[in-house]
Amino acid sequence: MFKIKLETRVMLDILRKSVLNNMLGGAVVRFTEKGLITSSSFGTYGCFAEYTPTKFEEYLVDYTTDIRVNQSFIKNFEEMAFQSDEICQIESDLPNNRLIIVGGTRRWQPNIPNPAVETIGLADSGILLMPVENVGYLPNTKRQPVYQAKIIAEKMILPRSGDFITILPNDKTLKFSWDMDGLAEDSIEVIPENISIPYVPTDKAGFTFHLSYLKNILSNLSGEISITIYERSIVFNRVTADMKLVYFIATV
Repeated sequence: MFKIKLETRVMLDILRKSVLNNMLGGAVVRFTEKGLITSSSFGTYGCFAEYTPTKFEEYLVDYTTDIRVNQSFIKNFEEMAFQSDEICQIESDLPNNRLIIVGGTRRWQPNIPNPAVETIGLADSGILLMPVENVGYLPNTKRQPVYQAKIIAEKMILPRSGDFITILPNDKTLKFSWDMDGLAEDSIEVIPENISIPYVPTDKAGFTFHLSYLKNILSNLSGEISITIYERSIVFNRVTADMKLVYFIATV
């Protein structure tokens, strides 16, 4: 059983982040005594988030409970039009496979299936994460990162259109390039004291990603973030006092 209270806008932000602004079909939401976890993936990209009880106006959880939310649930939540700054109460009614959501004079009892947990980050999933001090979470893998630093998310302004973008790190900047009827380039400064794994140049031209996926990930991030690059993937971490947010995307 669980019962939580928080502002409607905060709950919608959690849900939207969990599905990468509709890039993912759904997410597992896990309620534990230590906080709320969302976890989702689709092959080459995914996200994991951890929210402490301090994120909520009220947070009561008797035992770990998993539910699954999908895009239809999030759309319906938005269309219920609870006031954004109004306190919303969400309570489980799992014997009937539903939730009870109350905000102001409005009441909604959506049907919620119990999921088969096959997402990232959770102990019973196929892709595990491990906590890393001063970073957040990284894949629990034997492969080592080739680069790790911190940047200000808002400074990474990506092009409006295009299919792919290539990132090449060095000791002072992140350089990125893309095709726009010819080579286009830009770069941003990294936070120099927070380059924890310098990049050692090789013959590799850079690390190439789907531009639309990368833009969607960055739209969910703000402030100081950690960027960790592996040979085949990139991981972004945003850590605050009451949240740890992780996104990953594979190279192409």
